[in-house]
Amino acid sequence: NLEKLGAKTMYLDVTDQATLDAAVEQIVKEQGRLDVVFANAGYAQQGPLECVDIEDAKAQFDVNVFGFGRTIKAALPQMRKQKSGLVIVTSSAAGSVTMPAMAWYPATKHAIDALAGGLRMYRAISALHKKIDITRHFQVSFYLHQNRIF
Repeated sequence: NLEKLGAKTMYLDVTDQATLDAAVEQIVKEQGRLDVVFANAGYAQQGPLECVDIEDAKAQFDVNVFGFGRTIKAALPQMRKQKSGLVIVTSSAAGSVTMPAMAWYPATKHAIDALAGGLRMYRAISALHKKIDITRHFQVSFYLHQNRIF
């Protein structure tokens, strides 16, 4: 339980920009600043590309990729205003190496890696972002079982 460790948690829905914007606003109101964003939302679904419904794949991209984008979009203006901050990006080795019967998840992780790389490059050329760190970490034990039979 994170609260027992002294952390404060709040509800976020990475598919809803308004909840992310409200969370940043609440944090800044209570703390005066936003120091760290841990971009960790995501899930995997199994299945060969042709067996996964396109709507399911779109939903996975909405959480894994566009949710990441919405989170960064909500947080970076405050960090830019402060001229400091840390963005931690959780990705996966699946962004570089695909697996049998799991085509869509690696595609989302490849997209996250590309977006994080773009953020790092943007920070490098922008004097305003010199103190905003973009760090990429790999999560290697993540696996979600699906109720699909192939």
